[in-house]
Amino acid sequence: MFSLSILSLCLFPVDNVKIRRPPNAKATLCFLLLVTSINFFFDRIEHHLVFLSTTIYTNSAIYEPHTAVSLINAEDYGWGRAPLRLRRALVCTASNGTHTKVSQAQIRWAYQPVGICKWTAYIGICQTLPNLMELSLSDTSVNSRPVNIPFRLAFSTRRLNVAACFSPLFYMERWQIVLSTLEIYRNFGVQLQIFYIQSILASIMDVIEKGRHYWRNQASAHTDCLLKYRVWPRIGVGESVVVPCQEATMFIIVGDLDDVLIPRLGSRYIDEFRLLSSVYPNAAGFTYNRFNTELESGSQVRDYSLARLVESAHISDQNETGKYVINTSRVETAWLHYPGIKLGWVKMFTVPTDLNIMVHLRNWTIDERINSKANLLWMLRRRRRKRTEPTDWGDESLPPPGGHASRLSELMSARQLARMESAFVRMLSSHGETFRRLPTAQHYLPMMVDCYNRIFYSQKNRKPNFCPGPVKCMLPQISGLHCKVAKMRMAKPRQVD
Repeated sequence: MFSLSILSLCLFPVDNVKIRRPPNAKATLCFLLLVTSINFFFDRIEHHLVFLSTTIYTNSAIYEPHTAVSLINAEDYGWGRAPLRLRRALVCTASNGTHTKVSQAQIRWAYQPVGICKWTAYIGICQTLPNLMELSLSDTSVNSRPVNIPFRLAFSTRRLNVAACFSPLFYMERWQIVLSTLEIYRNFGVQLQIFYIQSILASIMDVIEKGRHYWRNQASAHTDCLLKYRVWPRIGVGESVVVPCQEATMFIIVGDLDDVLIPRLGSRYIDEFRLLSSVYPNAAGFTYNRFNTELESGSQVRDYSLARLVESAHISDQNETGKYVINTSRVETAWLHYPGIKLGWVKMFTVPTDLNIMVHLRNWTIDERINSKANLLWMLRRRRRKRTEPTDWGDESLPPPGGHASRLSELMSARQLARMESAFVRMLSSHGETFRRLPTAQHYLPMMVDCYNRIFYSQKNRKPNFCPGPVKCMLPQISGLHCKVAKMRMAKPRQVD
């Protein structure tokens, strides 16, 4: 009612009242009063903060020792306006049983909000204590009460050179993508592949679990993955030991499961990333141009050949928005196509397409005629073909200057492809029963493709007028289809009485 009263005052003049004022004074006054009323109105709405994760760093190249970083989802009201409880001073209280530390939380956007989405991600940074036992948050309002926040320790099992963080999977039933990406990334040196799963066929989930790949369900997956797998703990016993800050994972590949990078400037990913880092010493990471790729595959796993898939794959000239690799000591948060928060003196560099690209395994043809016999005949013909001569980059060949490779097989050598196929066959043999349960047909995939074409790809300039996502796809339940769906237990405490 307060804002409506101001609006009526601004629109309808008061009779018999003459006030001397500058020409635009009334408009300015009305605007200021309206903004104030909007502030007053929004500040009294009940706001919700969803704490997706809180990660504790004992040591890091970016944060102070014993720092807690929370990934938060909250409403976004536009005009750069955060919810009231994020704009007020949030107070962190840390306890280890013997000491208590109180600090003010630093709240920032995790990445630039998407204007059409009503919720966005933030990070909150708090200072804590060694051997942390309890962490709580409150704000500076009179009736605020502390809310306990669950926390986790950053990954510290082993040091990694390269990891991959994938976007969340939903209605996932194309096992050909899963098997191809897993084996290609593993073969070229990705030491840990982290999956975020919303829903997936049970048989495909069994394959992922057999490979011991980490998997979780989480919104804002890319930043959550970076926060979890970035830090390397202090070496030694006791707080007096001082060593240089290091990150657990030097580089993280960020993308969808069907985005595949093959190293061209070295035999393994770490070689390529180190070479690029030496050429671009102030790089936060590297963006790779991404091209849609056409692939052929059989429908049954017993007829599936990774080498055949690679050799038959054609890379088109259709360029999609790039995906990237980050140096974890220089980037705080990540989004799908670019980092969110970087250190002030670094920037992203785009890798020229004649050096390397990322392939988007998007256009699939599932051919029933592709079987074990056809694969064998194809392999025999392939061996008769003359392979491209090695170049100075190693045992692989680069495409002509100024262009990108036209076939997926041009991105790797014959020796690399043979080694990858052998490892893939061994994996199939060792988990035969698990792989035999993989489906021969897709049920949800055609419906998901139609839905995303409708809500995103068909929109002008791919700019929909609502926040896109799988929840916009109303799909039927299919009886007899065994799926695994992620469930999350959530607590809902109230911060204000």
